Amino acid sequence: MNESFIPKTLDRFIIHSDIAQSLANINRDNLINMIFVGPLNTGKKTLMKAFLNHISNTDVEKLSSLNNFELKIGNNKVNIDYISSPYHLEINLYEYGLYDKHILNKFIKEQIKYNCIHNPVCKFIVINHFDYISKDSQVNLKLLLDSIPDNIRFILLAENISNLDSGILSRLLHIRVPKPDNDTLTKYIKYHSDLKYKLSKANQKKIVQYSKRDLFTINNLIE
Repeated sequence: MNESFIPKTLDRFIIHSDIAQSLANINRDNLINMIFVGPLNTGKKTLMKAFLNHISNTDVEKLSSLNNFELKIGNNKVNIDYISSPYHLEINLYEYGLYDKHILNKFIKEQIKYNCIHNPVCKFIVINHFDYISKDSQVNLKLLLDSIPDNIRFILLAENISNLDSGILSRLLHIRVPKPDNDTLTKYIKYHSDLKYKLSKANQKKIVQYSKRDLFTINNLIE
């Protein structure tokens, strides 16, 4: 996907500009754990990344790297892939099946402990597809949320929260990211058309019709 489509700061959003503005009002003094909720390809992760940049006052992605850690669980060894920077750790916890609670209790807890001691800045633990993790992990995270230090915050991403533990949800700020409406999509497509692609009004209209309000599809159709 063309990088020019991806806003990296909260003031650059056309789609979900209202959500971005609300996120811009959050700072380190009023920062709490949060969950971004919405259908696939509605821009949850884009908003999350721009929010990280906002709080950290830098381009976090440029400082990020893919890492691997081997965790021993009983007689088994589990290779954990995660993305990290000085400001965050991002993991697809659901990919590890029934090991997810062990990774939460051993690996993530250790990361929190280490960063509490060695990192003076706020660090975020980002868990993608949180609605796919086990019930045991949800309970464990609920307990963990009540004991994290002041410089650690969790950001969860989920498509559906109907099956999530109510105790966790009550501890989170909910950021709902719906599919954009057609008027917003029209404005978004026109912006990029005027900027570079010079699409006819007829083609702009077709993109809105064919996209089904899916941002990934929209950006590919514009290109």
